[in-house]
Amino acid sequence: MKKRIFLTMVLLGGLIMMGLTGCGEN
Repeated sequence: MKKRIFLTMVLLGGLIMMGLTGCGEN
């Protein structure tokens, strides 16, 4: 359970970082 939650958090964090980077570049 904890491992799955950790992976989910990492994926969400990655999407957020990509979104912020995209907005910054634009």
